[in-house]
Amino acid sequence: MKSFIDKKSKLLFSGFAVFVLLIFFLSFLKYFIFEDYYMKLRIECDPRIENCFVDDENESEVIYYKMIMMKVYNIPSCHREGTCPLLSCGNNTKCKEILCNASNTKNGLCSNQLTY
Repeated sequence: MKSFIDKKSKLLFSGFAVFVLLIFFLSFLKYFIFEDYYMKLRIECDPRIENCFVDDENESEVIYYKMIMMKVYNIPSCHREGTCPLLSCGNNTKCKEILCNASNTKNGLCSNQLTY
């Protein structure tokens, strides 16, 4: 009877180990090979026409920006190299623009609350 329990526990352990390795392999494929995850990027924003986030930590200048969320595989390779003119959602339906409002700002400051 003891050998049956040993076989059963070995089988259970082996099944669990295979399951963990499978999950690890599938996660590796998703994130490193297929790059199938969202990335939030900070891009330039015109405060005269949009509600922009305000970065006023630099004393010499105020920076206006908005956020976009898109899948990593949709980000052009020129953006990774820093040679793209401007990254934007445009007509890309797989991209989401995030503009500033009272519920999603860290410092509580949006460009529509400032005077130019």
